[in-house]
Formats: sequence, C-alpha cells, structure tokens
Amino acid sequence: MIFHERWRKGWLVETLRLHWLGHPLVELKGKPVKLETRKAAALLVYLSLNPGECQREGLATMFWQEGNQHKALANLRRTLSSLNNSLPGWIEANRETISLKRNGRLWMDVEDFEQVFSQPNQHGHSEKETCEDCLSILDKAVELYRGDFLDGLNLGDSPSFDEWQLFQRDGLRQEFADVLQRLTSGYSKLGQRDRAILFARRWMVLDRLNESACRALMDLYARSGQWAAALHQYEELARLLKEQTGLAPEAETRRLYEQIKGRNDAKRDAGSPEQPVSFPLLKTKLYIHTAPVSRVVRSRLVECLGEVEKKALTVISAPAGFGKTTLLAEWIAQTSLPIAWLSLDKGDNDPYRFLSYLISALESINEGIGVEARRIMQSPQFMAPHIILASLMNDLGKVTGPFVLVLDDYQFITEQAVHETMAYMLDHIPSNMHLVISTRADPPLQLGRLRANDQMLELRTHDLRFTPEEATEFLNTVMRLGLSVEEIETLEMRTEGWVVGLKMAALSLKGRENAGEFIHAFSGSNRYVLDYLVEEVLKRQPVHVQNFLLHTSVLEKLSGPLCNALMSEDWKQSGETSQAILEYLERGNLFLISLDDERVWYRYHHLFADLLRVRLPTSLDAQGIAQLHIRAADWHGQNGSTLEAIHHASLAADDGRLERLIEQNYLELVSRGEQSWLRYWKGTLSRELVYRKPWLSIYEAYSHAWFGELDQADAFLRAAEKCIQSDNRLADRNAMLGHMNYIKCRVVAMRGDLSRAIELNLAAREFLPLGNLALELDLGITLGYLHFLNGDYSQASQFLNETIRLGRSVGAVLNTVAGYCILARLFFIQGKLNQSNELYHRASEWVQETGGQHLGASSLIEIGLADVLCERNKLEAALIHANKGLDLLPLWGKADDLVLAYITVTRIELARSNRRGATEAMQKALDIIQTTGVFPEARRAVEPAQVKLWLALGDIRSASRWAASLRERFGPENPFAFEHEVTQIAQARVLLAQNKPNESIRLLSSLVEIARSGGRMGKLIEILILKALAMQTMGDTDQAAITLTKGLSLAEPEGYMRIFLDEGKPMIKLLKRLKTSKLTPQLKDYVNRLLEALASS
Repeated sequence: MIFHERWRKGWLVETLRLHWLGHPLVELKGKPVKLETRKAAALLVYLSLNPGECQREGLATMFWQEGNQHKALANLRRTLSSLNNSLPGWIEANRETISLKRNGRLWMDVEDFEQVFSQPNQHGHSEKETCEDCLSILDKAVELYRGDFLDGLNLGDSPSFDEWQLFQRDGLRQEFADVLQRLTSGYSKLGQRDRAILFARRWMVLDRLNESACRALMDLYARSGQWAAALHQYEELARLLKEQTGLAPEAETRRLYEQIKGRNDAKRDAGSPEQPVSFPLLKTKLYIHTAPVSRVVRSRLVECLGEVEKKALTVISAPAGFGKTTLLAEWIAQTSLPIAWLSLDKGDNDPYRFLSYLISALESINEGIGVEARRIMQSPQFMAPHIILASLMNDLGKVTGPFVLVLDDYQFITEQAVHETMAYMLDHIPSNMHLVISTRADPPLQLGRLRANDQMLELRTHDLRFTPEEATEFLNTVMRLGLSVEEIETLEMRTEGWVVGLKMAALSLKGRENAGEFIHAFSGSNRYVLDYLVEEVLKRQPVHVQNFLLHTSVLEKLSGPLCNALMSEDWKQSGETSQAILEYLERGNLFLISLDDERVWYRYHHLFADLLRVRLPTSLDAQGIAQLHIRAADWHGQNGSTLEAIHHASLAADDGRLERLIEQNYLELVSRGEQSWLRYWKGTLSRELVYRKPWLSIYEAYSHAWFGELDQADAFLRAAEKCIQSDNRLADRNAMLGHMNYIKCRVVAMRGDLSRAIELNLAAREFLPLGNLALELDLGITLGYLHFLNGDYSQASQFLNETIRLGRSVGAVLNTVAGYCILARLFFIQGKLNQSNELYHRASEWVQETGGQHLGASSLIEIGLADVLCERNKLEAALIHANKGLDLLPLWGKADDLVLAYITVTRIELARSNRRGATEAMQKALDIIQTTGVFPEARRAVEPAQVKLWLALGDIRSASRWAASLRERFGPENPFAFEHEVTQIAQARVLLAQNKPNESIRLLSSLVEIARSGGRMGKLIEILILKALAMQTMGDTDQAAITLTKGLSLAEPEGYMRIFLDEGKPMIKLLKRLKTSKLTPQLKDYVNRLLEALASS
C-alpha cells in the first residue's frame, strides 16, 4: 500500500509550508513546527530562497563570524542536525554542500507573492493600467503579505545574514508598496472608494512619509466627503516631515491640500454637516457604575488594579460577559483616586461628540477643565481634534494629584479619527493622569512604547475568567445552589470561566431537582446563553462575518486555509479572506481562542461553538451542512490530517468517503498510535458495509483484538474469511491472509495458548507481502513478546532486537518503543535493573529524535521508568512518571499495559503508606482483567500483586482463601508450570504469613534452581529474601544470614531497594543481625543504606 512505500523510504512524505512574510512560521502536515533555535530558522530561510546547493564553508562564515572556521563548521553541523530533527527528510547534505529538498510538496509564501506580483505585468494592457483581473490577482498578493520579511527574526551576531535579510526585506516591501498603489488606483477608478481607502491606508502605513500615498489617500477622503480626514492626513504628514527631516511637504501635496481646504471651506459656508455643533449630552453616560451587592469579590483582580496609579494606561480586554464593568466598579469603590467615567456608544465615533463627552467627564475632576477647549469647539472655524485636545491636555497637566479617566465599552469606537485622538492623548498624557480602557476588542492604538517602558497594565480574558474557587463561591454562596465539587468542575470547564455563562447556568438551575443531568447537558443552546450571545455578539457582526461564524462552526479547530475551503465561491469573490476574518475575531475578543503562539490554529469558546451549531440550520439545510463537512474532510485529507478527515466524513454521513479514508489509511493511523481515535469513527459505519469489505472486516478485527474484545474480533475474522473464500480474484489475497493470521495469533495468545499463537505468527510470515514493513514489524515484535511470555528469553531477545533495529532504520516509532519496553521488562525479570533503566531512556530518546509526538508510546516508557524508580525507592519520582503514563495510556489503548500500570501504582502507593490509593489502583486492574482479554503477562501479575496488598493490609483471611483455591486449580493432573512461578512465590508469602515456615521453605527451595537456570535473577532475589525470612522465623538465623547474603550479592550491583524494604520489620531484624557478620565493605555499606531507608520509612 502507499503507506508502506512511504515507510520503506524511512520518512513520511508531507507538505512543507514556509511562511516568511510576517513572523516566520513553518508548517509540516498542516501543523506548526517549532525550530529549536533562531539560527536554525535563519538557516532554513536562506536555504529555501537559494534554490541551488549552498557551500558549507560559506554558510558557516555567514552565520558564525567569530573567526574560528572549525568552530563555525561545528556549529553549522549542530544546527543542521537540529533542522533534520524538526524536518526529517527535507534537508539534503553532503561533505561540501547543503540544500533544501525541492519538490511539489514545498510551498513558500515569498515565491507565491513574487509570482502573483508579476502576473498583472503579463496582461496585454500597459503596465500602468490595472484591469479587474489584475485587482483580483493583486488581492491575493495582499493576503500573502502578512508582514515584513522575517518580522521579529534578528540574529544580531551574523551581520552578513542581517545584510542579506535587509536586502530581501526592502525589495519585498517595495513590491508590496507597488501592489498597494495599483490596488488603490484600480479600485478608485472602479468607484469602489471604500476598498481604495483601505489599501491606501495600508500603503501609507508602509511609509508614513510617502507623499504619493498621502496624496492618494487625501484625494480619496475628499471624493468620499471626508474633508476633515483628508486635511488631517496632510497635517499629520507635515508634522512628521518637520520632526524627522525638517522639510515641508512637496508642492504637489500642498496644492492638493489647498484645493481640498478650499472646497471644505465652501462646504462649511454652505452648511456642511461637518461644521462643529453643540451636542446634547446624556448625563447617564458619565455616571460611575456601582457593583452589585450580591457578587463574587474578585480580590486578586482588584489587587492588580491597585497598580493603575503606577501606569499611564490600563487595558481591560475580554469578550462580552466577563465582568469588566463590574470589576471596575468594585475597584473604584475601594480606591481613593478621583475618577472620571465615560460609557461609550456608537454615536461617539464623531470626533466632536467624543471630545464633548470627554471634557464633560473630566469636569468631574475639576470644574475648570476644558473651558478653553469648549470655546475652540464652538468656534465657527473648523479646528482639528488634536488642537482641541492639546488645550484640554494643558488643563489636565495643571490638576494637582493623580486621577483616573475610565473609558468603558471602547469597542464601539471604530472611527480612525477618534483612535488618532486617543493616540495623541497617550503620546502627551500628563504624569498625574491614568487612563483605563475597558473593551471587548483590543483598541487599534500603538501601545508598544508604553509596554516597553512598563507604563501599561493589561487584564485579559484569561485573567477575568472565574477561577474554580470563584466559581464555587458564585454558585454555592451567591446563588445558593449547593452543587457538588464535581458538578462545579463540570460547569466551570464547560463555561471556561465565562462569568455570564455561569450566571446563565445558575439561573437555569434555580429550583431544579435534577441538577446533575442539567449540568451534563448545559450548552450554548440553553435559552439564556443563546439569547445573550445572539444579542450581544452574533447580531452585532456584519452579515459576511455572521456567515463565516456559522459555516466554520462545524470545525473543531480553525485555520485560514481550512476555513477558506469551507466558504462559498461567492463569499471568496467578495474579496474577504478567512485569515483576515480570524484576525478580526481575535482582535475583537469574539470568543475565539488561539491554540498556538504563531496564531495559525484557533477554536471557538465551547458555548459559543454550541450556539453557532444550533443556529447553523437556520441558514443551511441538512444537505448544505453535510457539504461543509465534506469540504472539511477533503481539505484534511489533502493536508494529511486523516483523523479529522474521517471525523467530518462521518458527520456528513458519507459512507463511501468514510470507507475509502479508513481503508486507505488504517495501517498508517495504527502505526502512529491513533487506533484509539480511529475506533470511534469506525463505529459509524454500518455492520453490513464492513462485512462486505474484507479489508474493513480485517481492520475491525484488528481493532477489537487490540482492545481485548476477543469474541468481536473472531466475528470480524469470520466475515473476512467468508469474503476471501467467495472471491478468488482478490489481488491482495495473501496480504489479507497474512494480516488475519497475525490477528489470530494475538487473539489465541490472549486466550493463553502461546504455542498455537507462535505457529500462527510464523504462518502469517508465509503470506507477508514483499515490502510490507508494517506487518513485518508487527509480527516481529509479537513473536519476540510471545517467546518472552514463554520464558524463552534468548529467542525473545533475538526477535526483539531485530525488530528494534529494523524499526529504527525505517523510522517506525511505535513498534520500536514497544520492543524497547518489552526488552526492558525482560531485563527487569533477569535482575538487570541498570540495563532495564537504560533501555527505557533509550526509548525516550528515540521518541524525542522522531518528533516527540507519539504520546501513546511514551506511556509505556513512563510506566517502565516508574517501575525502576519504585524499586530504587525513589517513590515521588516514580509516582509522577506513573501518573503521566496513566494520563497517556488511553491514547495507546491496550488493556494489558493499563493493568500493568495499575499494578505499578499499587506497589508505589503501598510503599508510600497510601493504602487507599493502592486499593483503588488494584481494583481498577482487577476490573479490567474481569471484563477484557489480556495477554498472560498482565493476568499473571494481578494475583501476586493482590496477595501482597492483602498481606500488607493484614487481610490474611482473603490471602488464605486464595491459597486454598490453588489446590483446586493445580492438582496432580495440572501441575505448576513456568508461567505459574510468580503464583508460587505469592503462595510462599501466604504460607509465611500463616506461620508455616517449613512449607514455605520447601516451596521456595523448589523454585531456586528453576529461577537461576532460567536466568530470572530478579525473581531469584525475591525467592532468596522470602526463604531467609522463613528460616529466621524457624530460628535458623545462620542459614537465614547466608541465604540473604546471596540475595544481597545479586541485588547490590543493580541498586535494588524496595524488594527488601517491602518486607518491613522482619527484614530490619535480619539485616541488623547480618550487619554484625563478616561482609565485604561493599555489602556492609549496602546493608547500612537499606537499614537507613527502613528506619526513615
């Protein structure tokens, strides 16, 4: 299959996307790649834009100019290794040269931008002309140009690269300016002045001293009737030119200014609507809000606002309903600072109206404030807002003592002239004045200088969310609902700390008896939540944004390209881009949450997503919604996100597409450890369809066998056999038979017939298709495991090591890690604790070398390390690893490993004297064994662990009942075999607890040589310890000392601890007696360490 071809090459073929315009971003398989160092990023940039082979020495000199060429080349090798780890298979290198692999799967925004930039020049018209097709093409160039080349990436110690980077940046920036100029001119000629102004503004931002851009923008403003904006644009240019160059604007610019000014004067004389007027002021907009009496006191946030007096600006920015205004009211009630308050609305977008209210609000600080400013405003001659503001700022500077101006609901301000007024105020703010802006959307103000000078305080959504403690106080103290901890946690997680969301839930819960059911079902479809979000958020958005929100609500995660794939052609042709909408939503705090630092992937707030999905059927019928899922499935399929593609195909109820996706990608998903996720979506296929498709039946059987559902696996295997027998023309018949025998070998092994399982494994190899490395690795790892279960450690080691070598050579992470972990457990049984520990660490390094994304496989390593650490008495570290492993094991899904993990936790918790934790972990292991098929390793481990727990808890009765049952299970016709060794050791423990040392010694003596000859030194140490304790009980202290010394000699080099410590007081007595005997210095030191550990525990 395709997957096997990719695997044989040693790396998976993925699309590499390089975004160098704006903040650098590297995507592989649709997901951001984090490069380890800035030098690595810079090297990748240089290689990508130099299509030929680059000489190693030249690169070393460019990036490391410390003068030592040998050291520079060494640095280059390390950086190259880092790049290879991040982007396996994409860097080509030999002794002399380095290059980036060039193929159809490499995409760069710079190349696309250059191509798009040149296309209009290939049209038949003059280069100075711009047709509608040109505009459409140039729009794409604007979409690609996210920002300046490598914005934010500076090396500092590599001047050659910096010089090259600056050259590239200037060239691209000039090309972008040309694009904006042509778009401004083109849309202006088409009469689309709003879009022309949009591009002219962006052109102006590139270079604020560019007079061509300034003239174009002035002319567009004037033609649109925005006379004040046109004049202000000139005045701002004149101010900047004077400050930075000492020059005046060009004659052409001055002439345009005089023409516009003359027309504006004529308009004003004729009664222009731009003439300043006096506005009737609504006094309630100036009233300071008061906090509700019944509320959650937000002490931590009020304490943060105590810093307001130390900052020029405080911004409180969060979506609707996060308690911004209430928080300010609570803080104001506690502060001694004078407060001026202004609640803003849409009407305040008129600069004169805004200034009128601003002056009125500030009059509450001092009645004399703004007198001259009002006089200027009432003058018949039009005055620029910044002139009025300058007068006002002069008055504010005369105020004695600090004061605060609060602007609430700043999100209503959209007019650039008002934003510029605020920017002017911040640039000239008096030291005694402190501005507080509360808003649902970040204000478009240049705040970098204030941040850099530590003159800005910010509270954002994550700060304003209710903490679990605040949620508890609100629901149970304020609302008096009496909810349980679990119910509060569920609500807090569902609402993501959204204050109004919790209030809506609380209102709905009032008087309900079935609170738990309601909380479980609480979503954005709740009538209170729905009404609030519709009125406060959805309806306030433009129609095209509403459509975007509704259509993209079918997605769990959003990115610009993915959202583009969902939107209709009409929507795309309107000139909108999904990335621009996402950035708008993020800036506006519209319940969009960023999932990465690069701002590539997002998701909607859970409740907002629920609302959108409830509303979606009002704009699209079922077929339309299914089409959205199909588009999403196709995009994910093309971009390598197979699980997401399967998910959307299932939601579209497209069985054909779902079947193809599963059939084509199942083995690849299994190789990536994603069978746990795949299982859910396979369940949406009809049983009849699966039964008709042999590969689907085989994959279903594999899935059920993996999860220990043996009867279901048998049923699907029978269905597959029936399909194969009924059609002799199947091209991949042998491959099917090979997979079926492999699955059968696992099922048979879990039922305990290891000999038959080995036969089936070998039979599967006979049908192994050439080059099918996935099945070859599965068979190899399983055969090694079967020999391990059989006690044939030599054969097991051989097959496991062969599989590990093959797995590493082709980059197969999961089988390689599984091989390492089984081999490590084998070493553990052999008493080779050091080698076991080393193998777990080697497996961990392998996962990291291959990208560190295989979390399911990592769970096996974590549990294995917990085992080793527990034996070495590092209990806290062991518990951390064990818990991490348990968190990750659901991604792995295998019941056996979950049982072994719980047994490890049982031992750790018992050693920590946490009897309850040990009992709970043991019960979970037992529950799995009783309901699920598992391999013999897990089944054998449960009983001895249960016996040790009983004895530790003093429950000799249960341990004795278990020992008595052994007589029925293992009579003369069914004697003990190798696999029952651990059971016999547990039986010896019970005999010792029953004060039957003679019987215990007799049983243990029969096990000594068997364990020694089988190489199970770990078990031999335990046998010798128990035998020594039994001898001590009989009073034979000399033989007890001799026997224990043998165990100590085996255990000391490997660092065993718990195997002795778990025996408690009897072991202390024996070790103290042994301490006085003749021991080697090494063993004497070991005994002392054990006694110290026993004393402390």
